[in-house]
Amino acid sequence: MRVSSLLWSFKGRITRAEFWLGLLLSFLAYVALMAGGVLLAVLAGRGDAASVADLIALVGTIAFIPTLIMVLAIHTKRFHDLGQSGWWSLLVLVPFGPIWTMIHCGGQRGERDANAYGPAPKGLSRKQQRLVFIGSSLTVLALIFAFLGITLRDSIVFFNSPTDVIEGRVAPGARIRVGGLVKEGSIVRGENLAVRFDVTDGKSTIPVAYQGLLPDLFREGQGVVAEGALDGSGALKADSVLAKHDENYMPKEVADALKRQGHWKDDRKVGSAPQGRAQ
Repeated sequence: MRVSSLLWSFKGRITRAEFWLGLLLSFLAYVALMAGGVLLAVLAGRGDAASVADLIALVGTIAFIPTLIMVLAIHTKRFHDLGQSGWWSLLVLVPFGPIWTMIHCGGQRGERDANAYGPAPKGLSRKQQRLVFIGSSLTVLALIFAFLGITLRDSIVFFNSPTDVIEGRVAPGARIRVGGLVKEGSIVRGENLAVRFDVTDGKSTIPVAYQGLLPDLFREGQGVVAEGALDGSGALKADSVLAKHDENYMPKEVADALKRQGHWKDDRKVGSAPQGRAQ
């Protein structure tokens, strides 16, 4: 059976192998449609996190319609091979229905002879069998990478300079590390170890709010890296503050910016350890 007939036709019969091949191809088609939509958004300049999230929801809704048609067509032909009405395929629309239809259609042997829905299907050709193997392997790899991406997403934190944040290169809510110098006269201490200060790279400045113990050498004019989440106003809600003054620990872009602005002192030796870390 041709791929177009497998995915779109509601007539005839298919084997168990063709059933699983059809589901695989419909899944890959859905993923491809979503990936294409997101790629177009990024190329069009809508690559910020909020736009991409909205687009994924929109493309996912649109892609669901043709994918559902393919799934219904595949199930209908498989029910025909079992000598049953194709209307049973509508069970994929009810809760837990897809689980039963996959077990029922994907596990039972079809009728050997011709029935009311047509002659017995011939099964997959060698080319189609290779397609099933390659597609299954790619699907498994994609699922593994997706799982790893979801698992590691929250542990990935990027370095940014205050200029990166001010110029809108960081989306609100993103978890980042901001490196620079504590701006002179910006430290304001409050109750319960609360403190507010500004971090500058010599060109731009962003406010930082933190509550907790600070490193011993934390002071105005000192190199610092604050880690936390960016709020909607552009301020960083930090949960970790490091006092640093070395290129090995300061983001290279930030160190270069500080040097250009004349804020980097040459007597700070490369290779020194960080001066402390808030618990």
